[in-house]
Amino acid sequence: MPPTDWTDPQNIIAIGTTLVAIFAFVISCVSIILAKKTLEQQQKHDRLSVRPIGIFELFDGKDEIRIWLHNQGTGPMIIKSVEMFNERGQKEKDRKGNFKNYPIDWLDQNNRRGVEFRTHLENVALINGPNPFRLLYYKLDPTDSNQREQRDNILVILKNLKIKMNYTDIYNELQDSSAGTLNFFGRTRFD
Repeated sequence: MPPTDWTDPQNIIAIGTTLVAIFAFVISCVSIILAKKTLEQQQKHDRLSVRPIGIFELFDGKDEIRIWLHNQGTGPMIIKSVEMFNERGQKEKDRKGNFKNYPIDWLDQNNRRGVEFRTHLENVALINGPNPFRLLYYKLDPTDSNQREQRDNILVILKNLKIKMNYTDIYNELQDSSAGTLNFFGRTRFD
């Protein structure tokens, strides 16, 4: 094979075209890699920008008891389960054989009078805002001694329980569970 004449304009153009093609290919590969990384970051951002954060609000005042469920995140919270456990961390069943998954399930009929509650939250969405789910709400007339006794009975029952909620975001990804003990209700005694 005869030596290549590097001064020949045809060879210079061919070499130049080849180098430009190689450079364009490298730039294209780098662009594809950067686009893929940017897309992954955007998808991560999109998921985090609609992340729900489930919070239980516990309150016991002289004339009010409440267990409310809030979504403090930025996206809808889809509740998958609410579970309650006794002081030993075990689930219990009622007389009908159903698990006691909500605060109201632990109260007998006498202690349910005047109690607002919510159950069956599985696959229900809660958005962030001023309207939490009232898992249990009791407001009493402090001048009625029967209601004061009922309030004290409810506090005694609740203080030994534990509550847990599992939920997902809109992408159906399981989030960190909200869980805690209700021993908060055992801290105060009213006259």
